[in-house]
Amino acid sequence: MKKNNWKKLIFGLTAIAIGVPTSAFASWPSFALYPISGIGKNPTQALAVNSFSEIAGLAQPGTNPLVFTGLFGGAGYTSQPDTLPNGYTSLEFSGINDSLYMIGTAMINLHPTAVGGQYNGNIVDMTAGIQYSYFSQVMGVNHQGMAVGYYNKEGNGVETHMFRWSSVSTTRTNDTLNRLPGGINENGTIVASNLKPTNYYQLAELDLIPTSGPTQTFLAPGNLLYIYPSGISTYGGITTIGEAYDYIENNSLTHIYGYAFNVAANQWQLLDAPNNPDYESHAVAVDVWGTRIAGYTVDPSGNQTAVVWELVNGNWVASYLSDLFPADSTWKYTQATGINTYGAISGFGMHLENEHWVQRGFVATPQAFFHFVFPEGGIFGGLTANPSIHVNGLNPFDVAFHLTTDSGVVSLPREVDMPGMENNASFSMQTMGVDRSTPVDITVRFGGLAYTQPVLLLPAVLQGMTLSSNVNSDGGRGSLMLHGSAGPSGINVSLTSSSSEVVVPASVTIPANASMANFRMVLGRRAKTGDVVTITATLGSRTVSQQVTIN
Repeated sequence: MKKNNWKKLIFGLTAIAIGVPTSAFASWPSFALYPISGIGKNPTQALAVNSFSEIAGLAQPGTNPLVFTGLFGGAGYTSQPDTLPNGYTSLEFSGINDSLYMIGTAMINLHPTAVGGQYNGNIVDMTAGIQYSYFSQVMGVNHQGMAVGYYNKEGNGVETHMFRWSSVSTTRTNDTLNRLPGGINENGTIVASNLKPTNYYQLAELDLIPTSGPTQTFLAPGNLLYIYPSGISTYGGITTIGEAYDYIENNSLTHIYGYAFNVAANQWQLLDAPNNPDYESHAVAVDVWGTRIAGYTVDPSGNQTAVVWELVNGNWVASYLSDLFPADSTWKYTQATGINTYGAISGFGMHLENEHWVQRGFVATPQAFFHFVFPEGGIFGGLTANPSIHVNGLNPFDVAFHLTTDSGVVSLPREVDMPGMENNASFSMQTMGVDRSTPVDITVRFGGLAYTQPVLLLPAVLQGMTLSSNVNSDGGRGSLMLHGSAGPSGINVSLTSSSSEVVVPASVTIPANASMANFRMVLGRRAKTGDVVTITATLGSRTVSQQVTIN
């Protein structure tokens, strides 16, 4: 989940990105871009994104840039600004999980305060009851609803305390002194900077703090004076990201560099800007796989430009976000703030609206990253089909897809679950018989995204016929079977006999919604024992024949 410095959040409301040269990018997909609307034409920021491409962020309700309220939205959604609770003068949501638990920072009694709450539910102060605390911030939440934050308070000087937060019990635990957290992964491991290093040379220390067991401590390279983590991955080996302060000044005339630290390899890498390796860079969020980073760079004039990095052959390849989208002169992308398991990216930039540049949040999703797999050629009405939903990519979390149809001749489950680490989920679709070829639209929804596929229901066809093995003086019996079921009007099947001595009806009606019908064969007076007679059934271009012997 994405974290955002409170002061940067405020001042970011006036930031404008500049045009940048094209850079070579790695294996990013094609994207669809969804702007995040706000209150009228007022600014918005998208600050985090979950698996469903749903975002958490902020909306500015009026002309005062220091007053904003929390925002929920996403791809395919109409944004929903939050109503400021009593006593709050501002609220921003900086993290969101798949259960729509949202974390953020509120201004309460003139103090920035860590808060959390379920979407459309009560917002809870995570640091309630702490005396002499004047600042707190929540830095990340995972999909199990565990969060991490910190607070400052007056004690023996200014003290910084890190804590865990449970969204289930709404309790704060594991108060730890002198740790500045940067995020929490799906296993509950927290990444934090030790504000009072314990090593002999006083090098910057990075701690990994699991839910149980010993803390792992890693020393930053000697040139990194301070490190401020902002994210931690879970799968494929832990990677932590954040900002580092190097004693060497960069080309942006600051000492700030984004970094990525591969824990397994104990390898630190500073993150370059595309085509400008010595620009100031900021790593804001990392995906759960530890292979993609969202953030931004700053040029010498202080202008921010959204950038993403991808791990390619052990190196982080930088791309300007604008290079991943179709050229659009109405957008200047400022920051990439979050990235989900499927590669969807949240962020904000400046958008040209009615001849005015307005700060606008956005979420960009991979084009057509989920679709149906249906039998080719159509489905015969009356049969049960087993199509599937396929996703281009893996998600470690269980997710649900919602199904609807525009037709009453199809019965679907309302929800299809896809287990974690799977990219295919099948479901049962019951159909009814139709009189003629009937197109039906099936729609799958994933968060606010929807994909519709037309499916052709076909009228049933003649599948087979069974006859009594012999016909005697009492006659015989036959049955006709369809592949599928008859439509509302029923189906008439023509019958003929190769001998006038074995009489069959001219046609047999299979009633609506049925898939078979019986008929009788009658033996004539001049029938001869041992004669073999062929009975033929015809439906459209399909014929089925079978022989019977006269007893």
